[in-house]
Amino acid sequence: MVDLNLIKVFITIFDTRSVSIAAEHLNITQPSVSHSLSRLRYLMKDQLFTRTKEGMIPTFYATQLYESLNQPLLDIENVINDVKEFDFHSSDRCFRVALTDIGGQYFLPLILSRLEQIAPKISLEVVTVEMNKLSDWLITGKIDAAICNKN
Repeated sequence: MVDLNLIKVFITIFDTRSVSIAAEHLNITQPSVSHSLSRLRYLMKDQLFTRTKEGMIPTFYATQLYESLNQPLLDIENVINDVKEFDFHSSDRCFRVALTDIGGQYFLPLILSRLEQIAPKISLEVVTVEMNKLSDWLITGKIDAAICNKN
């Protein structure tokens, strides 16, 4: 498994065509970027970049990898930034939460109590969880969260 930091290093080297400039952009040392590139080369079983006078030239595999990874990484960063910017205190969003009967009985009072303290304007719409539809509901956005047992 490749961690997201390695992917970020790869994309930054690809964009800048330089290990040193990538290090500056990522606010890490040049040896750290070089080490990450070595790990990526080992994991991907490809050289990924060739050092030339013009900079780091990507291999065909690296170009294909970049095209597959760049947009999803940007999407992940956007989600993370959106979550960081979410203001619980002033949001009046209604979250749709699926709960089991037990989840509703035991956890809902705790959740509501805590929400009242940290996010007084947020409301919850509670729906009964249908386990066979749970994944689809989360993926499609029909619900924002679910509280249920793992079985």
